[in-house]
Amino acid sequence: MYGHSSEIDYELDNVAVRPGGLDISDRAVDVDAIPAMLFRGLGARIGKLPVRGLSVLPPRRVELVNWNSGEPHFLDDEISGSPDNVDKAVYYADRAFHMLRQAIRNRVADDGSSHLGVCLSGGLDSCALLIAACEMRSNGEISDLTAFHYVWPDVIECASERAVALGICDALAVSCIPVYEPELALEGMIEYYSSLPFPYPQTFHRQLVVAGDMARGVGVDTLITGVGSELHFAGPGPASYVRDGHQNDDGPRSTVWELSPRYLEENTPDWTTRRAQSVRDENWYRRSSSPDRATAVEEARIFAYLRTYSSLAHEYFLFTCQADVPELRYPYMDPDFVKFASSTPEAFSYFRCGGEVYNKGLLRLALRDKAPTAVSLRSSGAPYEAVEQDYMRKSWSYLRAFWCKDSQLEQLGLIDGGLIRKRFARRREILIDSTFLLPVTLVEGWCRANTNRIT
Repeated sequence: MYGHSSEIDYELDNVAVRPGGLDISDRAVDVDAIPAMLFRGLGARIGKLPVRGLSVLPPRRVELVNWNSGEPHFLDDEISGSPDNVDKAVYYADRAFHMLRQAIRNRVADDGSSHLGVCLSGGLDSCALLIAACEMRSNGEISDLTAFHYVWPDVIECASERAVALGICDALAVSCIPVYEPELALEGMIEYYSSLPFPYPQTFHRQLVVAGDMARGVGVDTLITGVGSELHFAGPGPASYVRDGHQNDDGPRSTVWELSPRYLEENTPDWTTRRAQSVRDENWYRRSSSPDRATAVEEARIFAYLRTYSSLAHEYFLFTCQADVPELRYPYMDPDFVKFASSTPEAFSYFRCGGEVYNKGLLRLALRDKAPTAVSLRSSGAPYEAVEQDYMRKSWSYLRAFWCKDSQLEQLGLIDGGLIRKRFARRREILIDSTFLLPVTLVEGWCRANTNRIT
C-alpha cells in the first residue's frame, strides 16, 4: 500500500488497527447495525462499524466530551471573523476555497512528489476539488494530476455531467480517464457486495474500487473525492435539523433542542418495520441544552459531520482492504475545513441569479473567476437515482425473482417483504423507491450469503 498516515483510524477489540490486510471475515456482524443501512446509512452509529469489536476512533482535531452521546467541539477558537470593509460573502467564499486547498495539501506529500487523482462526477463539489488541485500543480505542490469520471453511456441524464467533466479537464489540461462499467448487471453487483467483509448499502462503491485500480495503474498515490461538501454548503436542512425546542421548568438555559435530519417522511420507506425505524432513530436524534438556537444549529452541523464521518468509515475501510490501492482522502471532511464551514452564516448557503435560487452559494461564489458558468451555476448534482433505476430496469425479472424468495431482513424483523413484493405490481412505484430499494437489495444479498455471521 502507498504510504501516508491513515485518513480514518480504527480499533479492533480496543487495539489500534489499520484496514489493510486485516481479516475480519469470521467476525460476527451486529444485527443492530443493519437498520441504518436500510436508510442509506442515515442512521449510521457514531463511532461503530457493523463488525463486533470494530470501532472508529474520533476524527483528529475534534474534541469529544462523549464520542457517542454528544457535546462535540473543535479544539481551537473560531476562525471565521470577517473584516468590516469587505463583502462578507466574498470573504467567506475565498476563505473556503483557500481552506479547501489546504485540506488537499494536508493529504499529499510535502515534497511535491504526489500524483493526485480526483474522482470527478462533473458536479460542483468535485469540480472545485479539481480546480484547487490544478492550482497546486501549477505551484509545484503536486507532480501530476489525473481525473476519473464514472460513465454510464445508457443513462441520458448523465450526459450533461459527462460534458462538464470533459470540458473542465480540457480547459485545465488534466487527463480524464473514463471509468466504464456498462456490462455490470444487478446480479454481478449483488455477488460483489455479498463478498464484502460486512454489509454495505452505498451502490457506487464498486465504481470507486474500479477507479482505485485504474488510478494505481497510472501511478496515482492519493485519490480524493467530493463526499462531505453537502454538509457545509447545501444549507443545514438535508444534513441536520434543529427541531423546535421546549423550555424545561428550571430556566431558559435548559431549553432542549432535538438534532435530526429534516426530511423524516422521505427517509422512512413504508416497508421498513418499527423495529428498524426505532434503531435508526436512536442514532438520528441528539438532544442539546444549548441556551440559544444559533448554538444548537452549530451543534447540529457538527453532529451531522460526526455521523457522516462514521458512515464514511465503512467506505474507507472497505476500499483500504483492497491490495495496493492509492490512499483515499476526503478533503471536505478535513476538521479545520469543517470547523470553518460550520461557523459560516446560513444566509450564504443560497443566492438568486437569473430567477433561479442556487444552493451551495459559497462554493459557487468561490469559483466565480476560476470556472465557466457551466460549472459554477450548475442547477443540479449528479443524477445517481437515474443510474440506480437503470440497474433495476435492466435486471427487472431478476430483481422480481430475487424478492420472491425468503428474505433474511424480513426474518430479522427489519422489513415487510410482503409490501415490497406487492410493489412489483406497480413498476413505477418500485423505480421511484430505487434510492432505498437498490441499497436494501444489496444488503439483503449480503445477509443471505452470510446468515451465520449475523447476531
